[in-house]
Amino acid sequence: MTKYIKTGTTEFEQFDGSDEMIGKYDIDPEQIGEGMPMYQLETLKGTIQIFIGDWIATGVEGEHWPVKDEIFQKTYKKLPVIPYSVAKYIEEVKRGETDLDQGEINIYGAIYGALDWDQASCKESDWIQAHSDEFARAWLDGYEVAEVEE
Repeated sequence: MTKYIKTGTTEFEQFDGSDEMIGKYDIDPEQIGEGMPMYQLETLKGTIQIFIGDWIATGVEGEHWPVKDEIFQKTYKKLPVIPYSVAKYIEEVKRGETDLDQGEINIYGAIYGALDWDQASCKESDWIQAHSDEFARAWLDGYEVAEVEE
C-alpha cells in the first residue's frame, strides 16, 4: 500500500457553541428537550450533527466538516510559529534569491547557508540553530508567522 500526505492546508477551529461560531459556519442550533440545542453543520455530504468540543475543519475549497476532538488530537499537529525574518529567509531561499547554488536550495542548504555561509543575519542564524526542529517542520510542512518578532 502506498502512503500519501496532504499537500493543502486545512484550518481548524474548536466549536464552542457561541453565537459567533454559529453565524460564521451557518450552524443550525435546533432546540430539543429542555432547551438543549442540537447543532447541525452543513457539509458536502449533507447536514451533520456537531457537538461543543468538536473541531470544524475548513478545506482548500472552503468546505467544512466536523472532527471529533479525540480524532483531532490523534491526527493533527499545529504548524510551527516562526519569526517573520525566518519566514522571509525560507521564502528567499526557496525562490533562489540567496547566494546558494541551485543544488543547495533544500533544507540542508538553507540550514548550512544560515549557519556557516552568511546567507542569513545573525538573528536568523541564532534562531535557526536554537530551533532546528521547528525550522525543519516549517520548511517541509509550512508555518505561521509570529505576530511579534522574537
